[in-house]
Amino acid sequence: MHILWIVGSTVLFSVQFLLNKFFQKREGSAAQTSVLCAAATAFFGMVLLLCQNGTALAFSLFSFVLAAVSGAKNVLMTYMSVRVMEKASLSVYSLFSMLGGMLLPFLYAILLGGESLSWQKLLCVLLLSFAMYWEMRGQKRENPDGGKQFSGALLWYMGVFVLNGLSGVFAKIHQSAPALAVSASSYPFWERLSTLLLSGIL
Repeated sequence: MHILWIVGSTVLFSVQFLLNKFFQKREGSAAQTSVLCAAATAFFGMVLLLCQNGTALAFSLFSFVLAAVSGAKNVLMTYMSVRVMEKASLSVYSLFSMLGGMLLPFLYAILLGGESLSWQKLLCVLLLSFAMYWEMRGQKRENPDGGKQFSGALLWYMGVFVLNGLSGVFAKIHQSAPALAVSASSYPFWERLSTLLLSGIL
């Protein structure tokens, strides 16, 4: 059953890249449409969580503050995801997004989370870092003077890399303080509520 959950979450995680691409091609990449996308995503996420949990939602100030920060990250992530589709291919965008989701939580867990570092984990990090570096080399373009510089799309790539990686970092921070945090089923609701409210303000 656990394997099925992992496979299902992997498939759904992958589908979001396609949906972002379809959204950008249909609606463009203006800030207004990106914020609307973040708001709609947060709203339907809240509806699903309410169907799952009902009104049995716990609240704590620690979880709400962390959820608010994560909500701001979600809005910015949606904006950058839509903008990067204007300048980049879907394959490169998904690569940077997934690498950020793997590398940043891993580094946080090793450096600040007290987890052990083995040679196998170190090898994985080196391989992932090499893959990202190799792709970045392909994002250089010719200058008029004959030299090379990184393309403008690389800024959006790195933004998606960092922001998607922060999702795992925030989740780890929340789980590391059980005395202050709400349950794993309540926290996503406050995160999506924060995303919806911030999108509405914007």
